[in-house]
Amino acid sequence: MAVTRKQMWVLKITGTTSATPGTTSTHAHGLKYAPSVNWIIPIPRSADDNANDAGSVAVVTSDTSNITVKGSVASIPFTLLVFPDETEPQQNLADVQ
Repeated sequence: MAVTRKQMWVLKITGTTSATPGTTSTHAHGLKYAPSVNWIIPIPRSADDNANDAGSVAVVTSDTSNITVKGSVASIPFTLLVFPDETEPQQNLADVQ
């Protein structure tokens, strides 16, 4: 069995959704292309978030500068993880601003 090693990187973007529920907010990613966002991780604000509606975060769109998200409730802190796929150009992390 042959194993092919391939270098892989992940871009982590943290932010907070708009203070107005359902309103979009943009977050710069520093890449030179519009990435696919693979995972969105809402960050619990307190231990009570599991019992109460902590809300959800959805990616609306991405372009060559920003990722646009929308939260179901106000001011949800989140982390976006972007993994490149085979169709996205590889980029040196030093190039990401």
